[in-house]
Amino acid sequence: MAIRIHPHWPFVALALGACSAAPAPTETKAGTLGNGSFSYDCLDAHDPSCANASTLDQGTFPSAIAFGGRFGLTYTAAQPTTYPNVSVQPVSSAFFASDDNTFGAIRVGTPWFVAFTQEGMVLDLTSVTVAPIASVQVTDTTPAPAPDVAGTTHTFGATAQGALGQPLAGEVLYTWSSSDPSIAAIQSTNGSTSPSSTVSVLLEQGGTATLTASTSTTQGSITVDVEAP
Repeated sequence: MAIRIHPHWPFVALALGACSAAPAPTETKAGTLGNGSFSYDCLDAHDPSCANASTLDQGTFPSAIAFGGRFGLTYTAAQPTTYPNVSVQPVSSAFFASDDNTFGAIRVGTPWFVAFTQEGMVLDLTSVTVAPIASVQVTDTTPAPAPDVAGTTHTFGATAQGALGQPLAGEVLYTWSSSDPSIAAIQSTNGSTSPSSTVSVLLEQGGTATLTASTSTTQGSITVDVEAP
């Protein structure tokens, strides 16, 4: 899509060439041109940005999104009656695979998003940071964690982390495996067609097994010592 710049906003080109500071952890992020705000929308309740949100569209605007992560991005104009229907698109398709207001990060960097009016004019813009996944943290997320005793079912979760160990935003898809299914058997994943950030594991019998969550670039593991009943 060609970008048409509103005549009253000659500084759009300058803003596109600049780098912005990391956004504060608020639900929305003000657009660079000051005409409204962008909202980060989680697609998965286990997205670190929405872990404590009551609904998926109330997540904090993240400082970094995981490479391969999927998320939603919407825009609300400061004058919604004047600009009731605003679309959001990345400046470059090299960074994101998009479907309506849902985006998948396919390249590391700090790309820009543009909010367009119905007439195709640039209303606002913002930058986001896409970071590589340096590590994956796997933890037992069973509510009121029970002892690792044979015959019990536990839930394990995976979190993508950046180079400094910080959680990265976005719905990241994982492939789960068990080193010994006779001890710890993966039962299911949350998601009808794709692996998820959480998995249900049945502890079959006493022994030690390693559960691994893998992305396309890295993986993380946790060792489970199962006690015989």
